[in-house]
Amino acid sequence: MPLLEAYNHKQTKIHRHRSTSRLTKTALIDLLLVIILSRALIFDVLSPFFLPYYLYVYARDQRHGRVLLIVSLLSSYTAGDSMFYLMMVRLVLFILCERFGLFERRAVIPFVLGGIQLISHLMIEVFIQPLSILTIALASMDAILTGAFWRLFREWQHMTLTVKTKLTHEQIFSLLVLMFGLFSGLDAYSWSMFHPAVLSGRFIVFVLGYSGGMLVGATFGVVTGVLFSFLSPVYSSEIILLATLGIISGVLKGKPRIYSVGLGTLTTLLYSLYFMEVALLSSVVHTVMSGVLLLLIPKKQLKSLALLLPTTDEAIHFQQRYLKDLRKVTSAQMSQFADIFNSLSESIEATTSPPLDDVCLKVMHSTCQSCLKYDWCFGDRKAQTIDELMTVTEALDDGMSLTHIEASLPLCIKKRKVISEMKEAQLYQRLKHDVTMHQRQAHLLVKDQLKGVSQVMGNFAEEVMKEGCHYEKQEQDILKAIKQLGIKVENLSIYSLETGNIDIELTIIQKRYFDEAAKLIAPLLSDILAEVVIVHDETINTLPHHQQFFNFKSARNYTLTLGVSHAAKGGGFISGDSYQMMDVSQGKYVLAISDGMGNGRKAQKESMRTLELLNKILQSGMDEVIAIQSINQLLSLRQDFDMYATLDLAMIDLQSGKLQCVKVGAATSFVKRKQSVDTLTSSNLPIGIIQDVEVDKIDVSLNEGDLLIMMSDGIIEKREDHVHALIQNLRTTDPQAIADLLLDGAIIDHDQTIADDMTVIVARLDRFESKWQTIPYQAIEQYSYG
Repeated sequence: MPLLEAYNHKQTKIHRHRSTSRLTKTALIDLLLVIILSRALIFDVLSPFFLPYYLYVYARDQRHGRVLLIVSLLSSYTAGDSMFYLMMVRLVLFILCERFGLFERRAVIPFVLGGIQLISHLMIEVFIQPLSILTIALASMDAILTGAFWRLFREWQHMTLTVKTKLTHEQIFSLLVLMFGLFSGLDAYSWSMFHPAVLSGRFIVFVLGYSGGMLVGATFGVVTGVLFSFLSPVYSSEIILLATLGIISGVLKGKPRIYSVGLGTLTTLLYSLYFMEVALLSSVVHTVMSGVLLLLIPKKQLKSLALLLPTTDEAIHFQQRYLKDLRKVTSAQMSQFADIFNSLSESIEATTSPPLDDVCLKVMHSTCQSCLKYDWCFGDRKAQTIDELMTVTEALDDGMSLTHIEASLPLCIKKRKVISEMKEAQLYQRLKHDVTMHQRQAHLLVKDQLKGVSQVMGNFAEEVMKEGCHYEKQEQDILKAIKQLGIKVENLSIYSLETGNIDIELTIIQKRYFDEAAKLIAPLLSDILAEVVIVHDETINTLPHHQQFFNFKSARNYTLTLGVSHAAKGGGFISGDSYQMMDVSQGKYVLAISDGMGNGRKAQKESMRTLELLNKILQSGMDEVIAIQSINQLLSLRQDFDMYATLDLAMIDLQSGKLQCVKVGAATSFVKRKQSVDTLTSSNLPIGIIQDVEVDKIDVSLNEGDLLIMMSDGIIEKREDHVHALIQNLRTTDPQAIADLLLDGAIIDHDQTIADDMTVIVARLDRFESKWQTIPYQAIEQYSYG
């Protein structure tokens, strides 16, 4: 225990030391900024920087803010009497507003700060000279800028500069305003030929250019030069020099820093000689001093700064590495969860059917032991007595009359009591059996669901790793090819180039859109990727010069042509048959018919519920057999025990042409080939009747032109041979015509009446043929380059 206390004491001291060190750094930064901003002026008149920043510090720590109040007065005193009096009036008004609680409501703070700035400015001007329109205009502008700057400085409360930080536009602008304030404040401390503002500006450009590259260096050089031009007309020429220094330091990124310093110094010298600047030596000295400061910065700090700049190679590589690691972790976690759920599924054992209790033994213990004839009945006559009790048990199961049951016990003196006890024992046994069966049902449902979830998570883990692939070279080739067609590409994202599973998203900008995606881009992609690519999804904007979004995917080898005919019993509107046709993942198409037992709303509700559950489970990626078993378990646990439905499911792989049929109490289906007709049947019960549904899974290979014909029992009941012959002698391959023919034939055979709910689905497998020929990429290159 003493060792643990010593360790905790040490950790507490370390935490306090870190907190104190952090507070000390913050206090020093605040002290330095207050000293600089208290003398920051725009055009030597406006001073909107100090009050917003001081309020930001005061709201964070009031005790620290009181100390900085004295520091700001002393700093303004060095700038002259007028600046000192102006600062004194502002701080007095600030304290009064704080005492009256005017800073408690955030919405009015900008107006309060602007009012303080306006009143203090006007009061000082009144003592110096008479008020004029120009003075009032400048004071008003000062007040407006003060309120606006508070809005910007407030963004710092939620700002943390890390590698993953994405700064908002307001935060970026607030940083520029702060940098402008620092430059103007440092410019007030200029002495002779030494200008701290110029030194800090060139140092910032050197550091950012060397860390971020040429683009960052040139950008910050121009921005810094523009900020300097607001301070004084003397600095207007700094824009060109700072932009040049930023480009030089960015180009020499990765080289020894002394090269940047030397070349920057030479550039400053040539620039000063060309523009005939008087302070030639001063400009060169400032560049040399900023270069020396660059040399003193550790490499580690420069690398950290490069990670913070969004356009640098270091930041891009870090983001890519971070996303790759994130995908790996996510995939590993999903795989681990999949293994856990699979293990849980295997560990669940369905409750077995309980053995039948010995009813005779219960009756013997509860009734016969207190009888006077017990020793005689269960002595030498024990076997005969047990046979008589078993006979009574069977008679009760068969529902025989009481007289017949009593005749089975000719020598018993407590016949009525024995029979009553046997009835109670049998009732208890049945209830126990039902409870055990429901428990078994629930166990099977949980087991199937865990197995399905494990499968879905495993598939998701594989997809996550696939999305981690990078296709930089392929993206460049595709972009180059599309641009040679004269199409402006806004964005290109490649998610997969796997054979048969291509997934590309493209955004273009066209003055007017004439279906270029299907006519030009898709054929071009087909030639580049050596696979037929089609437009899977598109979002077209009819306005000129707007974005058009497209999703390109692999074309499947086959397509389906569908036909459906449907009729409700008696020609009504409510049918117990429901059907669904849906495109699920990985190029598989599902056709399903569910027939709710009976007719009307109740049957319709049951069949629709079955298909809705099937749709949701299959869309999640779960295996169809597990999906059907899960649906059966769910529906068998419902309250309405008289509601059940058949399910006829056909899943067609449009890439290979393979057909998987799953039938649960469903009617016969047919596959019509050129010369023959195959029959697909099952002999199980509908969903929801028994606990252990038997799923008949039938695998069939389809060829081009083959027809799949599915129907409910209202079409085929008592006329299967006739339907088989009708399909055998078909003279058309149009799916809709065949569906109508079969439905009309069923109605005619039932004396021109719709005797039951009827549904027919016909699907024809056709070879996919693209409307547009591929465009050779080599021909485009040859045409583009002559």
